[in-house]
Amino acid sequence: MVIISYCVFFVSCDPDKLSEDDIIQNLIGHKWTGQSTEYDVYSYGAASYKQIWTIYFTSDHEGIMHWKSEEYDSYLGKTRNEDHIDFFYSVDGTKINLYGGSNFSFEYFDDYIMEGDIKYMRSELMSSDYAYISDHNKGYHGTDGRIDAEVYIIKDSEILRDVVAEENGWYIYVLQFGFGATNDEAYKKGMTQIKLTTWADNGCMDASYKTSNYGKKKTYTLFLSPTNKDWYDWIYVRSKDNKIIFNYMLEYYNTTNGQWYNITTKQLVFNR
Repeated sequence: MVIISYCVFFVSCDPDKLSEDDIIQNLIGHKWTGQSTEYDVYSYGAASYKQIWTIYFTSDHEGIMHWKSEEYDSYLGKTRNEDHIDFFYSVDGTKINLYGGSNFSFEYFDDYIMEGDIKYMRSELMSSDYAYISDHNKGYHGTDGRIDAEVYIIKDSEILRDVVAEENGWYIYVLQFGFGATNDEAYKKGMTQIKLTTWADNGCMDASYKTSNYGKKKTYTLFLSPTNKDWYDWIYVRSKDNKIIFNYMLEYYNTTNGQWYNITTKQLVFNR
């Protein structure tokens, strides 16, 4: 069962007195933002889903709808996704019809527009909005395929930092590892996550201390933004051997087409 909560406001206006040109100029001169929040009380953990849409009418017949989703599950944690839709639109009386990846029909009310139960409030365009539209027009709005991205291994990574003796012949190999993304253009083109998958042929990546868990994989994910580019941590491998054969794979996620792409796969050997 999903319970949906919306905030709805009512403002008096008389859009029928406005001409089509007046409506279009008002649409172009502002941004329009709406949001919804959903609660799933029957999920594995208490879950909420917040979605925010921002609409930019960039000309008298074209525009951009930017979508951002924040999902929080008390068991799985928080995830963020975002995407965009390029659209064409037409004005028919007080109806605004959008055509593109999806079709929408809005009712115009001067300082807000309605699509179903969701209200999109009008607000002033900021410098960040103009920068987003400019980047979008230059092509920084997603690439449906591989992205020209530079991902690097941080200095002093891929090293064995320490070995700790445990009971019953087990050892903990402490590895130092980190990676990052240097290419801001790649983020604008859709690269929003980097995933590190690790496994040891003769070791386990968790605290199980079971040789039957040798080779099982563990995943770390870096969610990218213009200010969040690096991941750096220690990785613990438990083994009974005098050396470990450690493997890792780096991938990036293209939010435009929902695909993961391999960056590199590597094997390292560390002697105790």
